[in-house]
Amino acid sequence: MSDLKQRILELSARPNGMAAKDIADYRTTYVRNLANELVADGKLYKAKLGAKQVMFFTNRELAIAAQRKAEAAAAAQTQTQAVRRTSAAWAPDAKGVINKKTKFTLCPTPPLRFKAVDTPNIFGGNQRGRVTG
Repeated sequence: MSDLKQRILELSARPNGMAAKDIADYRTTYVRNLANELVADGKLYKAKLGAKQVMFFTNRELAIAAQRKAEAAAAAQTQTQAVRRTSAAWAPDAKGVINKKTKFTLCPTPPLRFKAVDTPNIFGGNQRGRVTG
Protein backbone atom coordinates (compact mmCIF):
# COMPACT_ATOMS: atom_id res chain seq x y z
CA MET A 1 0.00 0.00 0.00
CA SER A 2 1.33 3.44 -0.88
CA ASP A 3 2.36 5.97 1.73
CA LEU A 4 -0.44 8.31 0.72
CA LYS A 5 -3.10 5.64 1.15
CA GLN A 6 -1.65 4.85 4.58
CA ARG A 7 -1.79 8.55 5.47
CA ILE A 8 -5.42 8.71 4.29
CA LEU A 9 -6.27 5.76 6.55
CA GLU A 10 -4.51 7.40 9.53
CA LEU A 11 -6.35 10.71 9.06
CA SER A 12 -9.67 8.93 8.53
CA ALA A 13 -9.29 7.22 11.90
CA ARG A 14 -9.74 10.56 13.67
CA PRO A 15 -13.15 11.24 15.29
CA ASN A 16 -13.74 14.09 12.82
CA GLY A 17 -12.75 11.99 9.83
CA MET A 18 -10.80 13.22 6.84
CA ALA A 19 -11.61 15.54 3.96
CA ALA A 20 -9.58 15.60 0.76
CA LYS A 21 -8.37 19.12 1.56
CA ASP A 22 -6.75 17.89 4.80
CA ILE A 23 -3.76 16.62 2.82
CA ALA A 24 -2.21 19.75 1.36
CA ASP A 25 0.74 18.05 -0.38
CA TYR A 26 -1.41 16.60 -3.19
CA ARG A 27 -4.28 17.77 -5.36
CA THR A 28 -7.67 17.22 -3.75
CA THR A 29 -8.97 15.30 -6.76
CA TYR A 30 -6.09 12.81 -6.48
CA VAL A 31 -6.62 12.37 -2.73
CA ARG A 32 -10.37 11.97 -3.22
CA ASN A 33 -9.83 9.34 -5.95
CA LEU A 34 -7.51 7.33 -3.70
CA ALA A 35 -9.99 7.61 -0.83
CA ASN A 36 -12.78 6.40 -3.12
CA GLU A 37 -10.60 3.40 -4.03
CA LEU A 38 -10.30 2.63 -0.32
CA VAL A 39 -14.09 2.95 0.00
CA ALA A 40 -14.49 0.45 -2.84
CA ASP A 41 -12.07 -1.90 -1.04
CA GLY A 42 -14.17 -1.62 2.13
CA LYS A 43 -11.45 0.06 4.22
CA LEU A 44 -13.16 3.49 4.43
CA TYR A 45 -16.70 4.80 4.75
CA LYS A 46 -17.94 7.93 3.04
CA ALA A 47 -20.23 10.50 4.66
CA LYS A 48 -21.77 13.11 2.37
CA LEU A 49 -22.19 16.22 4.50
CA GLY A 50 -23.36 18.69 1.88
CA ALA A 51 -23.55 19.43 -1.81
CA LYS A 52 -19.76 19.52 -2.20
CA GLN A 53 -18.46 18.23 1.12
CA VAL A 54 -17.51 14.61 1.72
CA MET A 55 -15.72 13.18 4.75
CA PHE A 56 -14.08 9.76 4.99
CA PHE A 57 -14.07 7.60 8.13
CA THR A 58 -12.60 4.22 9.07
CA ASN A 59 -15.56 3.59 11.40
CA ARG A 60 -18.99 3.09 9.80
CA GLU A 61 -20.88 4.36 12.87
CA LEU A 62 -18.90 7.62 12.90
CA ALA A 63 -19.66 8.14 9.20
CA ILE A 64 -23.39 7.60 9.75
CA ALA A 65 -23.38 9.89 12.79
CA ALA A 66 -21.58 12.66 10.88
CA GLN A 67 -24.02 12.41 7.98
CA ARG A 68 -27.05 12.53 10.29
CA LYS A 69 -25.60 15.52 12.15
CA ALA A 70 -25.12 17.37 8.85
CA GLU A 71 -28.66 16.53 7.73
CA ALA A 72 -30.07 17.76 11.05
CA ALA A 73 -28.10 21.01 10.79
CA ALA A 74 -29.38 21.55 7.23
CA ALA A 75 -32.97 20.90 8.34
CA ALA A 76 -32.62 23.30 11.28
CA GLN A 77 -31.20 25.98 8.99
CA THR A 78 -34.10 25.52 6.58
CA GLN A 79 -36.59 25.88 9.45
CA THR A 80 -34.96 29.09 10.73
CA GLN A 81 -34.99 30.54 7.21
CA ALA A 82 -38.70 29.75 6.91
CA VAL A 83 -39.38 31.40 10.27
CA ARG A 84 -37.40 34.49 9.23
CA ARG A 85 -39.44 34.87 6.05
CA THR A 86 -42.77 34.79 7.89
CA SER A 87 -41.84 36.90 10.91
CA ALA A 88 -43.91 40.03 10.17
CA ALA A 89 -45.10 41.91 13.26
CA TRP A 90 -48.66 42.19 11.93
CA ALA A 91 -51.27 39.80 10.65
CA PRO A 92 -51.59 39.32 6.87
CA ASP A 93 -55.17 40.63 6.86
CA ALA A 94 -54.43 43.71 9.02
CA LYS A 95 -55.60 47.09 7.66
CA GLY A 96 -53.07 49.80 6.96
CA VAL A 97 -52.95 52.81 9.29
CA ILE A 98 -53.72 56.11 7.55
CA ASN A 99 -53.75 59.26 9.67
CA LYS A 100 -52.85 62.97 9.36
CA LYS A 101 -49.11 62.23 9.20
CA THR A 102 -49.44 59.75 6.31
CA LYS A 103 -47.77 61.07 3.14
CA PHE A 104 -48.70 59.97 -0.36
CA THR A 105 -46.24 60.46 -3.21
CA LEU A 106 -47.63 60.29 -6.75
CA CYS A 107 -45.03 60.01 -9.49
CA PRO A 108 -45.64 60.34 -13.21
CA THR A 109 -45.13 57.19 -15.24
CA PRO A 110 -41.70 57.01 -16.84
CA PRO A 111 -41.41 57.41 -20.62
CA LEU A 112 -41.27 54.29 -22.74
CA ARG A 113 -37.75 52.99 -23.41
CA PHE A 114 -38.70 51.28 -26.66
CA LYS A 115 -40.49 52.46 -29.74
CA ALA A 116 -41.39 50.66 -32.91
CA VAL A 117 -38.90 51.33 -35.70
CA ASP A 118 -39.48 50.58 -39.37
CA THR A 119 -36.07 50.38 -41.04
CA PRO A 120 -35.30 49.68 -44.67
CA ASN A 121 -34.35 46.15 -45.69
CA ILE A 122 -30.61 46.79 -45.18
CA PHE A 123 -30.28 44.92 -41.85
CA GLY A 124 -32.95 42.29 -42.28
CA GLY A 125 -36.12 44.26 -42.75
CA ASN A 126 -38.79 45.15 -40.25
CA GLN A 127 -36.99 45.41 -36.91
CA ARG A 128 -39.45 46.36 -34.26
CA GLY A 129 -38.80 47.21 -30.65
CA ARG A 130 -35.16 48.28 -30.93
CA VAL A 131 -33.66 50.44 -28.20
CA THR A 132 -33.54 54.05 -29.40
CA GLY A 133 -31.30 55.79 -27.04
